[in-house]
Amino acid sequence: MTRPLPPLAFIPLLILWFGIGQAPKIVLIIIGVGPIMVVSTLAALDSVPKELEQCSRTLGASRAYTLWHVQVRAALPAIMTGMRIAMAASWTSIVAAEMIAANSDSAT
Repeated sequence: MTRPLPPLAFIPLLILWFGIGQAPKIVLIIIGVGPIMVVSTLAALDSVPKELEQCSRTLGASRAYTLWHVQVRAALPAIMTGMRIAMAASWTSIVAAEMIAANSDSAT
């Protein structure tokens, strides 16, 4: 629901809810990075060939084992790409948050 909105639009609300300090900056990064990571991780897991899952299940692997040891490992390059995109989004968000909601005590 919040994905179409830019994270910078939440800065005034976060300042009202959490005040000026570190908390709104952390929440801003979570709001900016969370949807990107969720979407990219789900897309990466969906792109894993079904044959890999079927092979591991045929050899006796449980669903959890298949998820962690087969699907996540096969999807890891795409997940890392999503992390790179999320890192850029978080960096721009935190720079803007520091400009708007910085105080003299945040450097210490």
